[in-house]
Amino acid sequence: MDTHAPYGSPKLSTKKLALAEKLARKLYNSFDFPILKEKEVNLLRYFYQTEVEYLDTSLENLINIIDKKFNLEKTLIIVLSD
Repeated sequence: MDTHAPYGSPKLSTKKLALAEKLARKLYNSFDFPILKEKEVNLLRYFYQTEVEYLDTSLENLINIIDKKFNLEKTLIIVLSD
């Protein structure tokens, strides 16, 4: 579960995952700043958002499972990111 490209949310179809990878390569493999069309920028935002939603849901599910098993009433959970 990584919100960096390439995106891999199960919410995305195989076709959309391939498009996300293509756009990410265009963006990251360029030595200069590539000019992206507005549609491409919006697609990258959508891909990123679906990945963040997937990560949030997965984290919530994990915390709920741990809570049911160990009762996290007095537990502090810290999530770090880069």
